[in-house]
Amino acid sequence: MCSQASLCGGTGAVNGFYSKSLSRCLCSNAGSSSADDFCDAECQGNALQAYVTSTGKIFLKLGKDSVSQGQSYSKSDFPTLMLDGLSCSPVEGSDQTAYCQIQNVDATGGSMGGKFEASEAFVKKWQETHPDYVSLYASSSSRRVLGEGRELQASGGATEMPSAIIVSAPGQAVSFETSPEHFPVYLRNSGYNTNPDFDDGPFDTLKTKITGSGVAIASFAVTFATEGVYMFGDYADPVNAQTLVLVSATETPAILPLTADNLAKLGVAPLPPALQVLPNGLGVIAPVFILASLGALFL
Repeated sequence: MCSQASLCGGTGAVNGFYSKSLSRCLCSNAGSSSADDFCDAECQGNALQAYVTSTGKIFLKLGKDSVSQGQSYSKSDFPTLMLDGLSCSPVEGSDQTAYCQIQNVDATGGSMGGKFEASEAFVKKWQETHPDYVSLYASSSSRRVLGEGRELQASGGATEMPSAIIVSAPGQAVSFETSPEHFPVYLRNSGYNTNPDFDDGPFDTLKTKITGSGVAIASFAVTFATEGVYMFGDYADPVNAQTLVLVSATETPAILPLTADNLAKLGVAPLPPALQVLPNGLGVIAPVFILASLGALFL
């Protein structure tokens, strides 16, 4: 029974489950657990992708294209982006350039939704030399409704999902598109967090720049070097708008809807209270993933 039925798109209490660990509803009928319902294989192949290289450059290319068809830029080419937290380690024993993907979350509307395309600033820079490229999220006219509260992209287009799971590999990065009202904050007290040594200082710096100094930041990116689970929320609404980042060397990188089914498939569940990572460092254990039954997700 969902105790906050209004968060389930008004479809009724019996159609959702209230997760105490997430402090929110996980709704069985408010959206799909499949990434293909938001951007299928063709859509992802046509999407602009962003990378940070081991030489410190930003590299852009279409998903289906080879590296030789991409283009490199200096970080200084993006003055409205906060890219200080980006890095990419070179391949050990090789002098070839390494490319670390930057997956994208759009926090500007307060949904913390995953996007299969590089952040808007990267798209605009790409369009300067590739004027025929049209953003997959350029117009809602490319969308067609699939049942109550759900949408599916038309061929070649994409629909932004609500709260997302970002599955990333160690050394890869995540960018968050931001606005003066909506930007990511690390949810230190979340029972899902597994890395007691995670440095969320860059997120505090982002908050200070936006709220304290009024700096215009269009996007913020950070590299995740260590395996673990990291929970983020929207500054304006951290309870209802969340993104979970799973950094794993064994899972295939992906962007998935934040649903109970996907959490269970990935083996991600909140740690028992006695073992949770605490913000003051007490009661901390080594990062682990706990495989739980679906019912345990709602304890």
